[in-house]
Amino acid sequence: MAKNYLKENIFTLALVVLSIFVIVNIPSQVKESLLSASTISPRLFPYIASGGILICSILNLILDFIGMVLKVKRGEEIPEKKRNENVSVYRAIGTVALVFVWLFILEKIGFIISTIIILFVLSFMMGNRNKILLVLFPVCFTLLIYFVFGELLHVSLPEILF
Repeated sequence: MAKNYLKENIFTLALVVLSIFVIVNIPSQVKESLLSASTISPRLFPYIASGGILICSILNLILDFIGMVLKVKRGEEIPEKKRNENVSVYRAIGTVALVFVWLFILEKIGFIISTIIILFVLSFMMGNRNKILLVLFPVCFTLLIYFVFGELLHVSLPEILF
């Protein structure tokens, strides 16, 4: 039972360890701003991101454990998850390749257009066949990211060169 739990949650456990490592190392990697006490610390967003990953990973582990314990108490058999390993490997390789393609075309055609295209392809590759979602998700997500980083946080994103 414990071996099966660890095997199925190895990625989540790795995220817990990685996020703890990042939280511990933020003070040595991100220097504190000396400009003004009223500005947002450069350490805030790394703390929020790694803290969010840590909390979600721990919640995932707890909920999986509770579900497994309840199944054992009811006398249900815990089935082995059957995975098509080839599909997972191809999707992982395709995702990494898409990230490199996105990095290559980002400077050439700008953030908004390149991100919409890559998210569309990635959504399709991951199995989304709903035509409305294939269009709405990339557009809305890209515009949300552009608004948050470009307008609220004043981070310059690559613009269209023509």
